[in-house]
Amino acid sequence: MSLSQVRKSQKGSVLSRRQIEGLIAEGRKIIVVDGKVLKVDAWLRFHPGGDKAIMHMVGRDATDEVNALHSAGARQRMDLYQIGRIEGRWINFLPPIQGGKYRPLMENAEDEGSESDTEQESSSLENYGGLETPPVFVIRHPPRSLPSTWTISTQNRSYLV
Repeated sequence: MSLSQVRKSQKGSVLSRRQIEGLIAEGRKIIVVDGKVLKVDAWLRFHPGGDKAIMHMVGRDATDEVNALHSAGARQRMDLYQIGRIEGRWINFLPPIQGGKYRPLMENAEDEGSESDTEQESSSLENYGGLETPPVFVIRHPPRSLPSTWTISTQNRSYLV
């Protein structure tokens, strides 16, 4: 599905997980807020919190972050970027900035033979120990060992921990 096809669709149109994946594969910056699918490419360079804040939410449900960090007016203006909506619970993708891989959506092509969304979701959950998304920071080497005891000093006393 091309962006022009998405634009022609109504803001109230339901977009499938696969359609959203295809848009992200094309390089679009898509986030989900309150069940609305937002294409925020044009806003990226103007975002007061910086583009990285948005880049880490691509393919994810950003409802909690948006509600916590944005005014009612800012949330209302986000409706200008709506290209559709989702139905049901959204299971987050891994954002491209964190290494997420996305399959392009081919027009007039069936995705027979590829894993179903459910199979992909369950395998990704297994990969991250049951978490819907992996941790942002991956430790590649074990941390150095710490001393077995620590001393905490306060004015006149010391405690071994």
